[in-house]
Order: sequence, then structure tokens, then C-alpha cells
Amino acid sequence: KEIDLLTGRGHFSRLGIVRRKPARADAPSTLSKSCSDKLALRQVSSLISAEMGLLVAVTPEAYLAGVVMPAAEVSNQGCERAFGPGGRMGSLSRPQHQHEGGIDRGEGYTYTPFHILPVRNETIDEIWQYSKPPSRNTKCKPGTISAIWTAAPSSLSSSSSPSANGDHHDIHSAQNGAKQLPKLNGSRTGLYETVINGMKQGFKASAPVGKGASALSRARMWGGLRDLSLSLSPSLVGACGGGDGDGGVEGIREGEGEGWVRKVSEVAAASSYAEFKKAVLATPAGRARQRAMQEAKKVLVPWVPNEGDDGWGLDVLMIDNKSHGMKRKR
Repeated sequence: KEIDLLTGRGHFSRLGIVRRKPARADAPSTLSKSCSDKLALRQVSSLISAEMGLLVAVTPEAYLAGVVMPAAEVSNQGCERAFGPGGRMGSLSRPQHQHEGGIDRGEGYTYTPFHILPVRNETIDEIWQYSKPPSRNTKCKPGTISAIWTAAPSSLSSSSSPSANGDHHDIHSAQNGAKQLPKLNGSRTGLYETVINGMKQGFKASAPVGKGASALSRARMWGGLRDLSLSLSPSLVGACGGGDGDGGVEGIREGEGEGWVRKVSEVAAASSYAEFKKAVLATPAGRARQRAMQEAKKVLVPWVPNEGDDGWGLDVLMIDNKSHGMKRKR
């Protein structure tokens, strides 16, 4: 049990083990895993979430290609031990966990190591003028701000609508509150957010409201699946085309669309997040993902489950300032 409680700040002589996030010795205990351990798990579970796994096939393109790091902070030996086939992940270097009943097209979960992409110090100093100073004498604080950006859909669909100047934008981008969406290197903007302490900028983490939930939060992603399931129809699924003559969404044969739509709708209609997770695991895609993660956790030890925070439902997205007895400032 002692090894299960190791924090990220101590016991540095023990290598290749899962650590909890670094914290002060007097901070409340947590089972949140370190970022490096989470990245190692993503090399097996892919970047596809449990919700998205019900909608798309897991292919090699669903895995992280590389991680950018400052060259001065790259330890080739440490990175190989943490992520590479020559370290703790080595026993997973074989294809595994195809979708049950699926067509073998190279789909499924498998250990897919990413590349470490070092950036020269000169480039870092030029681009990030306010980065962490190399001198130990200069104090700095860790950042609590995250920037989230996605490109707009590449093709127009029912989720896009024309703006005043005739351009089309995804309807979800309207949540940003901007009348005109910016471009990034010529790419149209879809979703973009600034998240501070887990809440969208402009909302307080001490008094969370539905509008302050990030699109990457568990509630928003579950709610997005529910909204999508309500808009789906078997005829729409059949019109998507699988590109192999079978018809329908890729991996779904002709005539199976109605049952697939019904199953996704049933999963998304769960009464609580705990029930939602159980419903996902009852699907072939959910079972394949779970088996892959269980195999990965056999080498990522000790991986102590972080459980208990799943007794809420989608009604949390309906909480507003009035529920907290607050009046919004104008």
C-alpha cells in the first residue's frame, strides 16, 4: 500500500512507476495521475474519448504523433523509460483489441508511441519571452490558464449556419460570444475557449454555473453526445456512406443504422454520469476501449482508480447565477 500513496515530489529513486500529481506535503491527498502517466496511457487509449468512440472508428490517425518539449529539458533516457518501447510500455508493442464484430481494416486500440520533438532554446527564447526562467533565483508561478482552439468543420453540414457576411460557422462557436470569429494561420475558427482553474474565463470556480463549463468538461461532452443522438436518424446514417459499398457510417453495415442510433440514444439518456459510464461499457466499442486500458494499466503501476465523482446528471449544465443567489454584473 505504501507504493500506492507515492506523490510526485518524493521517492525519486523509484523509476518507471505511476505517480500522483506533485503537491505540497500538507495538501489534501489526491489520486490524480501525473501528466506523463496520462500521456503514456493515451498511447494505448488514443485521443478518442469514450463518448467519441461510439461514433468513430479508432485508427492510427487517432493517436498523438508527437510531443513538443524544450530541448534543454529533454531526457532521452527518461522519455524512453516513460513512453518508449524500450521502457515500461515495451510489452504492449503488438496489435490488440479490435472492435467486436467489426471489419478488420486496421482499426482498434494498439500501443502507438509518439515522437519527442525538441525545440531549440533560441527558438523558445524568441517565441516565449515570458516562459519559465532558467535561473533558480527567479521565482515563478505555474500557469492556471489553458487555451483551447479547434478549426471549423471542413465541410458544411446541419451544424453550420451562415453569418451576416455569408460565411458559415459551426453553431457551437456561437457559445464564444463573438460576432466575428478569428482565423489562425488561415484556418477558420470553430470552438475556442480560455479556461482558468477549470472554468471558462469570466466565471468563478468557487460558484460554478452551467455556462461556465468548458466544452472539454465531462458534462459538456456527455451533453454533446446526447444532443447529437437526438438529431440522428437511421436515414441520415445510411446517407453518410462508408466508402466500401456497405453503405452507412463506416463500420456499420446496411440496415444496422436504426439499431445503432437507438443504442447511442439509450447510452446518452442515462440518468447520471455513473450510469452513463456503465452504458458505454455495455457497447462493443466501450468494451474494446476498456480492455485496452486494462492491458496498459498492467504496466502502468500502481494505477489506483480515481472513483466517486460521478453521481451527477446533465442537470448540472442548467445551473445559473440565480441558483447561487448571485446577480450578474453588467
